Amino acid sequence: MQIVSPPSGIKSIQRGTSLINSGVSNVNVAIALVNLSKATVKCEYRTYVAGTSNADLSSLACTSRFSSSTQIVLERGSTLGTSYVEWEVVEYA
Repeated sequence: MQIVSPPSGIKSIQRGTSLINSGVSNVNVAIALVNLSKATVKCEYRTYVAGTSNADLSSLACTSRFSSSTQIVLERGSTLGTSYVEWEVVEYA
């Protein structure tokens, strides 16, 4: 996990990369404490599964959410392949 010096108006930025391995649909990630009413989380992902058609790609999409003030969940609708997920948590002042 990386904590970045934030610009004005932002209290903290946390960034990291996680894997959702083949056979599972989600992963929990520990983060530094944030105020949930002032924080957002987002993610970007890359997944490769040989022979997957465009119709199947939506099940490989990853989403992110807070499960607590010290944890996020990265999840997808499939257990196929490995997803490389880059996430970012921003807490505003």
